[in-house]
Amino acid sequence: MCSRILIDRIEAIVLMMLTEISSGIPPIIAYSPPTVNDLQSFADDEAVHEEAHLADSQESTEHSSGVEERADPQDSNNPAESSTSTVHRTSSIDFASQRSRVKLASVMTTLARVHRLLISKSSQTRRSLYYELQGGSTASLAPDQRYVDRVVHVVANLLECPSWDLGLLTTAKGLAAGNLVLTLISDDRINFNSPGGALIPQIASNVTSLRTRADFVLVVEKDAIFQKLLEQDFPQALNCILITGKGYPDVATRMLVKLLSTELALPVYALVDADPFGIEIMCTYRFGSISNARHQESLACPEMQWLGVHPSELFPLGVQITQLTTMDIAKLKTLERRSYPIKNLQQELDILSRGKAEIEAIAGVSHTFLAKAYIPVKIGAKDFF
Repeated sequence: MCSRILIDRIEAIVLMMLTEISSGIPPIIAYSPPTVNDLQSFADDEAVHEEAHLADSQESTEHSSGVEERADPQDSNNPAESSTSTVHRTSSIDFASQRSRVKLASVMTTLARVHRLLISKSSQTRRSLYYELQGGSTASLAPDQRYVDRVVHVVANLLECPSWDLGLLTTAKGLAAGNLVLTLISDDRINFNSPGGALIPQIASNVTSLRTRADFVLVVEKDAIFQKLLEQDFPQALNCILITGKGYPDVATRMLVKLLSTELALPVYALVDADPFGIEIMCTYRFGSISNARHQESLACPEMQWLGVHPSELFPLGVQITQLTTMDIAKLKTLERRSYPIKNLQQELDILSRGKAEIEAIAGVSHTFLAKAYIPVKIGAKDFF
């Protein structure tokens, strides 16, 4: 979104609040968060996962922060519609409520920082913002990093824009390796065909060109598997681009995967643990995440294929399985409630209820089994969905 539009929106919000204050009215700001109905098909990304499933407890989370949530008046004439998750909700942060005051101050402080970043055409990480807030009288506005992340999402909803347009970026963590060169708006170039690969830049929307001769993209769930495949020269041997988001992926990693799929038409495969959290991570790449539900066109990669590890493969491969934990079972039930359009997914989830295994269990069959047998054979046989 154009920076000028966001600057105008911030200034309009501040002007509205100043008008209310000068009139003796306690200031209030309102925004429309994604509804549960909007989010029920999405997986949780890392930030939202840490917030204990925002979508499943939106109302209680908002109220605990002193935010008043109301049904949209336009829907109030339809009792049947109002009783379901299709109701449009409006969250309000009201200075008249004692519980809301700290959050209102946090939002306004963040808006001021975003305004400054947009005018100067610069950016900073959310981590550095957290440390700045900790350094003075604003320490109470940021009890921990997760609170800052939540406020950033509130500000994005308030301004009706993607969170990455605010100039407050998450710390880069995704890695990529293989035959790929990115050129950024700054004319800087990042060559991922180097030992150990390279960090995926924040944010990938700054990319002006992509050059590669790779045949496909393999996204692996965890850094340990990424490093193991690099040690065996996997990207060169199979002429591919290897990517990891180190667990739940950040926006930059998901943007790069999306760009490689849409701009270069490269096949994209996902290799994740055969457990509920691994499957959810695959779905995050493929269908999107809760916190960015309104902007999935820039992030989701529906063309991605689930290469493995499929729960149905564990017994034929003689892999030792372990029982699901209480958290695994809860996550499995969440996955079963969602309507992901993946062939055979429900069948795999049914099998998963009997036990789980990590990618390392497959890799442990032999030293090079993953790189020289499992992955190339499954791709060649089109054993994915």
